[in-house]
Amino acid sequence: MKKEQEYIKRLNASFFGFNQLNSFLAAFKLSREGAQLNELEDFLRQVQEDIEGIYSYYGYGFTKFNFEHSFPKDFTFLLALNDKLSDTKLFKEVKSSVDQLIKHYHIHDEMTEIQKLSEKWGLLHKHYQEANDEYHQAFMILGDRVRAKFKELRFYSDNAYKNFLSSIVEEEKVKHRKNFLKYLDSKQCELDFYKLFSNQLAVVNEKLEEKNNRAKASDEAYNLLQEKQVGNKQKRYKMIFPSIQFSPFSLGDRAWHFPLKIEEGMNACYIQLFISNNGRTRGEYRKDPFIVRFDYCYLDGQGRRFEKQYYIENETTKNILLGIEYIEKDFYRRFVFNQERFSITGVIENEIDNSFISILAEFRHGINDYTIKDKDLVRLREVLDELQQLVDDETTFYLSNTESNGCLEKSLVNEGVQHHPFAEKLLKTGKRRKSSKSKPNKELKKSKKIEKAKVDPKIKRAEAFREKVLASSNNTIDILNYVSSKEKVTAECKDCGHTWKIRSDHLMAQLSCPECRKK
Repeated sequence: MKKEQEYIKRLNASFFGFNQLNSFLAAFKLSREGAQLNELEDFLRQVQEDIEGIYSYYGYGFTKFNFEHSFPKDFTFLLALNDKLSDTKLFKEVKSSVDQLIKHYHIHDEMTEIQKLSEKWGLLHKHYQEANDEYHQAFMILGDRVRAKFKELRFYSDNAYKNFLSSIVEEEKVKHRKNFLKYLDSKQCELDFYKLFSNQLAVVNEKLEEKNNRAKASDEAYNLLQEKQVGNKQKRYKMIFPSIQFSPFSLGDRAWHFPLKIEEGMNACYIQLFISNNGRTRGEYRKDPFIVRFDYCYLDGQGRRFEKQYYIENETTKNILLGIEYIEKDFYRRFVFNQERFSITGVIENEIDNSFISILAEFRHGINDYTIKDKDLVRLREVLDELQQLVDDETTFYLSNTESNGCLEKSLVNEGVQHHPFAEKLLKTGKRRKSSKSKPNKELKKSKKIEKAKVDPKIKRAEAFREKVLASSNNTIDILNYVSSKEKVTAECKDCGHTWKIRSDHLMAQLSCPECRKK
């Protein structure tokens, strides 16, 4: 037993410095109603033990952090549990010891500043609550008087009553006023309600303005308090989560030089495409592929060489020029229970969007946002028109792209050029290249199969998206019109019949009717 106590004494710094303070944990166990005096005194004795430990092991482990961040420094809450505690010798001793501890480690000024900001916000918030109560009281009086007048005139429309009150205080005043006056016309009523209740309306507007002014002052004080508290927390978290601040630096690239593999010949066109991503997504956020670079070399019938390299103007490259914010995909998730591999996603127009140059695509061709920054962008249709003028029906095509032929097809659809004559040549070239690699026996098997009717891939995607929405919404929301993942769809609520337009990925993020949510 003595040997164990000796080990505990020698290793006490480790126990104390790398564990939460006992007084911090004990504070949670205190009863919030009518605590017994002996229970509170036991807690104060634990505080005394922690004070001794802080002095002895301040430089060990997390002691400094635990003291500044979680050690109880204000004991007024104990007096609320039992007011007899203030007269005890133990309470006075502990309070005095804590005050000395705070001054010894120089956090008194910080606590005083926080206290002043907190008191200022508390006072302004109290004034706001008073103004808010006065406003609601004035509004209630107005509502009662309007209701009495409605009863006198035998008006029984709740919508008309709400439109009149909403035309006073809500943002869409003109709309509500128009609806209310329309109701009066339907009743052939020439009474001017706004003139009749002008005095009470003036009181309501005055109280509303006062409430808004006090709310602004209260919010400003609260923001100052929060800014100070968050700043202090960040300083303390650095004690236990060491971090290094790097100065901002420019993004670079390592774009590979991919020369076209050209065999000398006549009337041949060599094309190389660089695509932003593979277009495959397993989540609810859109991931549309686009062609970011288009290289070609055309050898005409006389052996002359026409070689060009274009960076393509589209949704992805334009967003790159505006600046895409990149975050780790779990950055905004408060709770993550399962360990997942590191993955980034983009934030475009304050929405999570995966339609950017992916890390895997960059690994293949080296092109990233930095590459695009200083480039002149050209529309894909212009490039296709240019090539269409050069080639003829006898031209031999050689195509190389960084993604699959299916991904290329998606890219052409996203650009809106899938029906361009040269785009169709590209797709045929890609399919021919793929089929040439297949084995003869597979070709024999395929030839025996009954040829199925070809379905437009756009129709397939529309039907697949509609079925996904119906299944996810429990058959409450239907899709009436679908163009592509980057354009708005027309959705219909089967419960109330309301239709609205919304981006497909935004709909999947909040799969509910906006009108039904208001009820």
